[in-house]
Amino acid sequence: MSENHRLGYMLQEPSLLPWRNIAENARLGLELVGDSQSISTEFMAQLFQDFELNGAQRKYPAQCSIGMQQRTALIRTLAIEPTAVLLDEPFSSLDYDIKLRAQMSLTRYVEQKKPAVLLVTHDIEDAIALADTVIVLSARPATVKAEIHINLGLSNRDPVAARTAPKFREYFEEIWQHLKYLRS
Repeated sequence: MSENHRLGYMLQEPSLLPWRNIAENARLGLELVGDSQSISTEFMAQLFQDFELNGAQRKYPAQCSIGMQQRTALIRTLAIEPTAVLLDEPFSSLDYDIKLRAQMSLTRYVEQKKPAVLLVTHDIEDAIALADTVIVLSARPATVKAEIHINLGLSNRDPVAARTAPKFREYFEEIWQHLKYLRS
């Protein structure tokens, strides 16, 4: 990628440094790209607020739930303001209500900053609620089994509203039909 492009990558495991507090872990990506001074305090504070981690900044990973650690890893990924984001199961350790709010925050971030996003998930509902296109892969060796373009007919991207859209169940059934015989 050129100088004007940044890739943000979030692993399935938070991979936080145990000797750094949550705020320091969230700034790690900025330090690695040599940009730790240019990001505004307000932007970081907004990310902590958006992902419901206000008040946790001085805690260490061992003092936080795995869900808090996972949201810290997501903040670390987004803080560098990447032009492309790869997310591997970013919501897998979150309680359902927190997951939905985190997805709404991610959606707002994407609408605002416009990065390209590749989301890897095993959750069909998350895929439909968040994606423009769902690609179903076969079992190993992975090949593209189906490419499904999602259009729920909503005026804006809202992961909660998406789950109640009339076409949501149709997409779910279509994707499930592709998946249900993968292991047979």
